[in-house]
Amino acid sequence: MSEIESPFPFGPPRPGQQLVTDAEILDACCGGRMWWWDKEHPLACYVDKRTRPAGTISQKPLWKVEPDVQADFRSLPFPDDHFQLVLFDPPHQVRSRAGTGINAEQYGSWQPGEREDALALGFAECWRVLAPGGTLVFKWAGRVTEVEETFPVTPVVGTRPRGRKEGPAWVVFYKPLAEAQEVAA
Repeated sequence: MSEIESPFPFGPPRPGQQLVTDAEILDACCGGRMWWWDKEHPLACYVDKRTRPAGTISQKPLWKVEPDVQADFRSLPFPDDHFQLVLFDPPHQVRSRAGTGINAEQYGSWQPGEREDALALGFAECWRVLAPGGTLVFKWAGRVTEVEETFPVTPVVGTRPRGRKEGPAWVVFYKPLAEAQEVAA
């Protein structure tokens, strides 16, 4: 694969291209960076398949999607075992008319039947680019039990569903250092 150095090009990478960065943190589907305290964190690389200028959502005129790298989380253009922390907050809504409504615009949505395969591919890619000794944080705004089978490994800690109420769930995975030793052996 060919490599290019930082700074990142704005736009989709060419097929077979692998991006090299000094970033230690990957936000695999950054959207409007709404859960970031520092939306321009110096150690982070922000990825999203979309770009949206400020003003796209009239009710939220400052909201925008401006990734460092425009790419789909199901096919990340980074080397294996690269990032120390990977954040994964994919779209959770399934709509028969994808892309309709303010929530779909802001968070994205899936067509019926495509969410689980997309999540499985996304988890596989996030796990691939996560370095041994690294942490993967998954945020989900639906029923975690519906997507549990897509998890790359058993979570270390996280929010468990209680009764009928399902709110945002946080699930944390750790990639053991032993995986680096297995590859080296």
